[in-house]
Amino acid sequence: MHKLLSSYLITAFCGWAAAFLLPLVIQEITHSAFYTSIAYTISVLPYLFIMPLAGVIGDHFDKKKIIQIGEVANVLLVIGLIVTPFQTSYLNMILFLHFGLSAVVAVHHTIFQAVVPEMVAKNKISKFNSYASAINNVIALVAPALVGIWLSVGSTKTLLYYLVGGYFISLVVITIIPYTHRKNPANLQFPSIFSSLKEGVHYLQDQTFLKYAVINFFFVNFGETFINSNLVHYLKHHHEINESELSYYFIPMGVGALLGSIVAPSIMSRVAPGKIILYGSAFSAISASMIFVNHTPWMTTSLWGLNEASASVVIVTFCTLRQRLVPVYLLSRIVAVTRMTAYLAMPLASMSSGWLFEYTNHFPYLLVISILSIVIGIMVSSRELLHSDITHHSTHEVSGEGKRKS
Repeated sequence: MHKLLSSYLITAFCGWAAAFLLPLVIQEITHSAFYTSIAYTISVLPYLFIMPLAGVIGDHFDKKKIIQIGEVANVLLVIGLIVTPFQTSYLNMILFLHFGLSAVVAVHHTIFQAVVPEMVAKNKISKFNSYASAINNVIALVAPALVGIWLSVGSTKTLLYYLVGGYFISLVVITIIPYTHRKNPANLQFPSIFSSLKEGVHYLQDQTFLKYAVINFFFVNFGETFINSNLVHYLKHHHEINESELSYYFIPMGVGALLGSIVAPSIMSRVAPGKIILYGSAFSAISASMIFVNHTPWMTTSLWGLNEASASVVIVTFCTLRQRLVPVYLLSRIVAVTRMTAYLAMPLASMSSGWLFEYTNHFPYLLVISILSIVIGIMVSSRELLHSDITHHSTHEVSGEGKRKS
């Protein structure tokens, strides 16, 4: 369990640093909100096109080997960034390598979520998810500060060398973890890939709670992306925050996300999952509304940090519930299908918000659309999330230690 968490920590840190760094690079060489939003869009596209395939492969092939291949790919892609000049004429290559790194993240998320029930004791799954979420959010807290400190004294290219080393260490750690692959009785051939994925889609359609939770996530993700994909440009150009200081403004968001991960198990033991998802959505709308009233730099990121706190609770809840309810032989596909569906709105939100922000130069417009989208998500899903059988019966059935839920 600890080795698995260690590998996840290293890979997540390197991935987070790259995901934070590359939009900064693109912003620096283009000075465009639209192109920066394209960078955000590219980081989401693999969840729509790569993750479904990863879900099918993960249910039929050795998950440990898939993660190992992903770490090797990360090393090669970062080396590609190192040798690529950060100039406008090489923008397409930078975006392509950015897409590649995001694709590996999408595969890693799918396989990692699916391998947890096979490597972690059933009564420790919710605690493991809480730890993993906390690790991810500590990274979200620490990585921006470290990237900012490094950029004030060193170069972007040198930082990329450290990422290569990090991915290599993660490869070594995952390699030494004992793991026995459980073969899927169904043989996978290329023509059956889509039918195999369809099996996951049909399963999701039959699960009312999971289905409407994902519908809710679709609208909430659209609303949150309207803000998230434009924060870098907003802070840098509307408040004239330089690149070396920009990362510090993301620290409140990391703090909020970390606190949410820590309190998630306690909340899951007391509140039904449907209510957690709906309350978390409402909190997102409230946070955006408060930013609308006062959108100074620190206030903006601090209020959005409250949103990140509630989002962490929702994520831990949903991931744990999904791992406990879905059969192991289907889990990779369900992770892929739920994530893909929830992320469908994000490329459209990112591109349209980037265009709107560049055209109007008015941040409150983004907040209004964000709030409306989140409210729609609450309205279309609230009845099913509150009255589903899972909502009423899973608090103890899905609890890791008799009372834990998610």
